[in-house]
Amino acid sequence: MDTSGAIDLRPRIVGARLLNRGLDPYFHKWTPEQSPALLDPLDFSNQPISRVSVSPAVLMLHCFVADWDYARQQRLWFTLQWSILILSIVVMALAANAPVHARLIAFQGLFFVAGSYYWLLHLERGQVYIVYAFMIVLAYGVLKSGAAVREVAAGAILGILICLRIPAGAMLIPLAVYGRWRILKGAAIGFIIAVIITTAVCGPGVWHSYLRAMPALGATNRASLGESDRYYVVHEIRDVEGRPVTPKYWPIPTSKSSLQAIFDFVGVRLPSGVYTIALFAMLGIATYVLKRHRIRRPDDSVLFLTGATLVMLVEILLPPNRWTYANVVWFPLFSLIIINIDKVKKSTFMILLTGLILNNYFGFIAGGVTLGEWLVFVSIVMLTRQIVMPNVVNTERLKSG
Repeated sequence: MDTSGAIDLRPRIVGARLLNRGLDPYFHKWTPEQSPALLDPLDFSNQPISRVSVSPAVLMLHCFVADWDYARQQRLWFTLQWSILILSIVVMALAANAPVHARLIAFQGLFFVAGSYYWLLHLERGQVYIVYAFMIVLAYGVLKSGAAVREVAAGAILGILICLRIPAGAMLIPLAVYGRWRILKGAAIGFIIAVIITTAVCGPGVWHSYLRAMPALGATNRASLGESDRYYVVHEIRDVEGRPVTPKYWPIPTSKSSLQAIFDFVGVRLPSGVYTIALFAMLGIATYVLKRHRIRRPDDSVLFLTGATLVMLVEILLPPNRWTYANVVWFPLFSLIIINIDKVKKSTFMILLTGLILNNYFGFIAGGVTLGEWLVFVSIVMLTRQIVMPNVVNTERLKSG
């Protein structure tokens, strides 16, 4: 673990340190006169924005330990990633409707997540997506509990999640379509409280800075930037806080997994606004389809599956490049599909399994990880449609028969 580059943990720690000193983490540019503790050596010296891409709420989670030794924080985050994944598996298994579902959820969590390339990449890069996945799992677990205020509490967890990761707001669309107002009320309360706490801890201007930085991040094609523009090259820095700055990557098969990556691959560079328009168009179409094909009293698992699928699609359409470590959010999706496995077509489920096997275990084949990933994306959408709109699917079966 200590040989890991953890290159995505470093900007979060530096960002938290900057916040603790009253500095802007999103537009900060290090100079040799400043402490090395405030240096992200892989940042690009010729770009106006830093490598900090998470919300202020995520940075706040690091603020309380930001001034610890970096190696100590790296070990802590490595341990927390594993702990959160295991806790997610336990919570989701306990929330399952039947023992067989609980066993399948535990199996897929340990085999298809913990044993996957994307989980190893998540660990190696020091990423944070497992926190987002856990928040979805926790909200669902609370909603399925017997607590008197379970709907408001589950909503509050979703509100905090949205504060951590804005695109997670798509989770609320099916809840609004089906009039789950207590959950939505809880989401509003949780979001507002999280924003207030973040603002109190991090300063009043941090959210404004974050919202200014994100469009610039989406418009920046970092693949076109040269290695010679990074700080450690420009300033001839060899180590920071006693650790070499040259990343030591684990040899993990990966790929870019976004709509932008496809267009980049074929040599088409579209403005970030095009992806943003496509994103909102997709959400509008999804809302219309859900309203038109409403089912009677859907199970909570159906609503959460629909919301989580929409979040997945939003992430694919976002302008910044998406790497495979983001696939840890598949865990709640797979679990919710398992809970509703009696409603899906076996052929579609086999496509999902094929994609998972390719994505997880065939990195030695050129394009195997990417092909598997897109098979998973497509099959999740198909399975969600079969679960959310069974009447439409049954009608299509009758016509085809």
